[in-house]
Amino acid sequence: MGYHAEKSVEQKMAVLQGFTTNATKVVIATLESFGSGMDFPHVRMVFMLTMPKSVELFWQAAGRGGRDNQATSIYLFSTLHDTITACAYAAGAPDMRIVARAFGITATCRIREVLQCIGSDEAQAGCGHCDCCLRCSAMMDITAEVRAMLCDLRQRGGDATPKELKATYSVEVLRACLELGSVFTDGSSAQLRLELGTDDRTVALRRGYADAPPVVVHVTEAVCGEKRKRN
Repeated sequence: MGYHAEKSVEQKMAVLQGFTTNATKVVIATLESFGSGMDFPHVRMVFMLTMPKSVELFWQAAGRGGRDNQATSIYLFSTLHDTITACAYAAGAPDMRIVARAFGITATCRIREVLQCIGSDEAQAGCGHCDCCLRCSAMMDITAEVRAMLCDLRQRGGDATPKELKATYSVEVLRACLELGSVFTDGSSAQLRLELGTDDRTVALRRGYADAPPVVVHVTEAVCGEKRKRN
């Protein structure tokens, strides 16, 4: 059932009544219209169909599930376009870089990334129950591919469009560079361009320094207990 601003008050009440009595199993809604303040103890799954624009919005959506202290599954779907959009917001909202990483392919623990963003003392150890901690995805070192793209971007004059880069490099390489801050965009130009970062990590990767930290990503779709091959 849908729940959004174009629904009448009567229609919204009918949806809420059905969800409260468990007659309606699934509600599709925006966080702004449904998430905040909704307190249903029987929500077992929450699906987010795009990357949230802030850590707070993620907590609001995720917090709709498990309010009876029982296990709940949270699924978040994001694409390269979502990552680019999130990083475009990063200039005005620095935590968006962490949002992109926390919900991306370079995180080592999603909850730890989020806790680091809000300055929690619990951010040191892995949560033990996100897909990263449970190794639901295969890990791959793509340091060489990232270095090649950064060098290529340097030779192009320091910037290029995502389309230009996708012709040579995989989506995983582009997402990893965006999440780590090695490339960035301010989102202000009519034709979106990715620009080469100048931070120490990026320079170390591009020049191939021995002490440059490796870039490890989650690249294989899998379900805990039952691995699946990517198409």
